[in-house]
Amino acid sequence: MKFDTAVKAAPFAIILLMMFALFGRKYVTYAPAIGWLGTFAVPLLLAIWYVVLKLRKE
Repeated sequence: MKFDTAVKAAPFAIILLMMFALFGRKYVTYAPAIGWLGTFAVPLLLAIWYVVLKLRKE
């Protein structure tokens, strides 16, 4: 049951990371690494979420 909740929450987490990646680099000038981390984490999370959904269907 917890796994299903995590899968449903994933899109919201991805949206938050996208917002952070877009706006974080503008405001967090003293820590550009966080902005870059957000930029790379978004496609990575999308890929993981896609794989998880594929595995659940099979």
